Amino acid sequence: MKPLFVLLALVGFACCNPLRIPFGSVVGPSGYITPDGRNVQFTPDQVFTSAVSGPSGIVSTTGNNVQFYRKKRAANLVGPSGIVTSSGQNIQFKEAGTTILLEGPSGYILSDGTLVQKRSKRSITNPPAGTVFGPSGYVTPDGVQVQFTAEQAANFVLFGPSGVVTRDGNNVQFS
Repeated sequence: MKPLFVLLALVGFACCNPLRIPFGSVVGPSGYITPDGRNVQFTPDQVFTSAVSGPSGIVSTTGNNVQFYRKKRAANLVGPSGIVTSSGQNIQFKEAGTTILLEGPSGYILSDGTLVQKRSKRSITNPPAGTVFGPSGYVTPDGVQVQFTAEQAANFVLFGPSGVVTRDGNNVQFS
């Protein structure tokens, strides 16, 4: 009797163990890709049919809702005269009664029509057209040589005509 109870307890724990998906993952019907590029396949018990997906989780048609986890929740302080963002940026409203209409990963749209960018663009100094890239730096068309730091060079994976793919996920797009 005792082994049967232990077996039932283990099976019950396995089926009820919540699925933990990291915040920022790309989720599909058969698995997800974590922000660091790792592919994870769902087990047959974890497969669900998504009714709605959002930035903080998934609502499934079977009632097994999944909330994405992340270590620190970014919190913005919004008051009647402005916003103090989680990164410490102060944004002063131009008109009284202004609110945030929409917040996205790169900025805010305010009710007075103002667009606010959360942070500066992740970009190497915008190289001019015709720049030649290599693993240790680049040469501009007028002959200026720019050397990457050891950390930058180790982080770059691929150079293309429109940007750089990095190992840490901070891809750089040239403008």
